[in-house]
Order: sequence, then C-alpha cells, then structure tokens
Amino acid sequence: MTRRFPKLPLLAALAACGPSIPQTAPGPRSFTPPSTAAEPIVAPSVPVLEGLPQAVRIGLTVYVAGMVPVDSAGRLVGPGDVAAQTRQAIANLVAVVRAARGVPGDVVKINIYVKDVSPEAVASVRAAVLEGLDKGAPPAITIIGVAALPEPAMRVMLDGVAQLRSEFPDRTRMGTEGRGGRGGRGGIQGSAGATHASPRILPTSPGPQGNNLRRVVLPMPTVDPQAAP
Repeated sequence: MTRRFPKLPLLAALAACGPSIPQTAPGPRSFTPPSTAAEPIVAPSVPVLEGLPQAVRIGLTVYVAGMVPVDSAGRLVGPGDVAAQTRQAIANLVAVVRAARGVPGDVVKINIYVKDVSPEAVASVRAAVLEGLDKGAPPAITIIGVAALPEPAMRVMLDGVAQLRSEFPDRTRMGTEGRGGRGGRGGIQGSAGATHASPRILPTSPGPQGNNLRRVVLPMPTVDPQAAP
C-alpha cells in the first residue's frame, strides 16, 4: 500500500530549507531643493506697475513689493481711512502670496508706511493686520510714519516677506487659511499658476473720454523725523 503525503506542507518545508534572501535597508529618499532662480510673481486681481512684478520668489521666500490700498480696477479704497486702507493693502498682499503658491499664514514680516501717523492710527493699523492675517501667530510688524504717499488721500502703503513651508501648500491649509484659520479673513483666493499674467496699469479718474490711463510711479516713502513711532 502506497502512502501519499500532502503536497503543500512538503513544499513549505523545502522552501524553509532554501537559501535566505538578505533584506536590504531602503536607500535615502531623493530631495530636490527649490529653485534659487528669481521668479517674478503677478496676481491678476491686483493692479501692477507696467514692467514690474508685485513680488519676487527665490526658493521658498517671497519678497512682496509695496502694496497700496486699491481695488482690482485701481480705485483707491477708503480715502483717508487708515483702517479700511490697511485692510485693502493686506488683502492685496495676501493675493500676491497666494499667486506665489503660498497662504496668508506664510507672511512673516510686514513694513507699514503710514502718513499722518498717530497713536490712534497705529492702533487701527495693528487691529486691521490682526483681522486680515492671524491673531494667534501674527507676523513681525514695523509701522513707519512718512510725510507723503503717491496719492493725497492715500494714508497706508506696505510691503512684506513670506516664507513658504513647502513648494505647494497642502489642502488642509488651503481650505482653512483666510477663513478663520491661520491667515484670518484677509485671504483672497489667487491663481497658483497665474504668475505670468498680463500686468495692469493703475488708472486715474476717468477723463473726458472715460478711459484715461496713466503710469503711476510709487516713490520710496519719505520718513517724517517728527512723526511718532
């Protein structure tokens, strides 16, 4: 009488007696650092001087040029109103940061130039910045009193620096920044791929033909030595 052995246990025993395959440790992951070339940034919703970007991005750092309190059509917002103009200038800065593939919480430094500065104006500016960005982790702020700005009714101008945390923000941050999360209510949704949009020229008040345009050169603010800090 012939005995039959199960095939599966026999094959398992033979496999266990075979040579073992050495386990190799996974190699280091490759990392591509961000480019160090200067990338001009333009946000479609923010007017820009002809031939000049609104910001320059180098690696993960975004250097934002002077933002003035004008809307997408180039109209001055809140003539003489420091708080309203600060909110609009912050909103323009946020739009530029978003165009650079960042979020409002990436803003780490803001310089704010205020004409006719006073303790009340400083308080209004601080409140507007906290409203537009983040009360929990606000950026470093410098408020500078100046003697003049490009327009007589303009009282606020600002520039800033943003440090992006990654090449592209994750969906969680994109969904919360600017709506009560880090970034506050000042977030304006920009276009991540619109860094080469056609620049706009700031318009003047409509002339006889209703469509007069001019180029506005924004001078460096003149510091008023008698202004309060």
